[in-house]
Amino acid sequence: MSLPWKWISFDGVGALINGAYGELRVLEQFPSLAGHAERLPELRAARLRRERELCAGPWRPWSEILARSLEEAAQELFQVPLTPAEKRAFPASFLGWPPFPEAPEQLRRWSQQVPLALLGHGEDLVLRLQAHKHFRSPFGLILSSESLKSYKPATAHWGALLAATGARPEEILHVASDPEMDLAPAASLGIPVAWVQRDPEAPEPDLSLAWKAKDLEELATLLDLAD
Repeated sequence: MSLPWKWISFDGVGALINGAYGELRVLEQFPSLAGHAERLPELRAARLRRERELCAGPWRPWSEILARSLEEAAQELFQVPLTPAEKRAFPASFLGWPPFPEAPEQLRRWSQQVPLALLGHGEDLVLRLQAHKHFRSPFGLILSSESLKSYKPATAHWGALLAATGARPEEILHVASDPEMDLAPAASLGIPVAWVQRDPEAPEPDLSLAWKAKDLEELATLLDLAD
């Protein structure tokens, strides 16, 4: 079967990696946060807001953004200073955040039919280790924020993808769960986008979606990539 795309690209955390579970599993082990267990989801939401602000500012390494966003969110919500060990442990945990259950097998199947690319926030080595650890490296191309010195929603990841592959925008499908950070910037370049709606209560994005699915298994059926 001939597919309409030369490449399918993915965001990492959200589409493939369960960042919510991975983060909360780590944060619940921090002694400094022991008295705030019921508010850890609120802490994560505040951290993500600060992360986005830091990504929009001057370039800094991803590990620094993770540590600083958590430190500032904990101070804002709980007036709690994190220990130096906790500030090191949180970004170090990024490699171990788990994949969504269906993602490894779906990526294996998809990679047999079309080249795959990972467009991720993170250090290049960490993203490559993460791809091997969780997915056995199905990606023909990995583009990291470290290598590009750029964070989404800036469009450098997709510009580099188009340059590296020689594909036209309409020949790439971008799969992601975050409308603001991934779907909107990709769509602005004319790249078709597929929304993986991991949160069933998430509002419909104000975008022209090529496809929408609750997970990669459902999306594979819609894309005729299922066995």
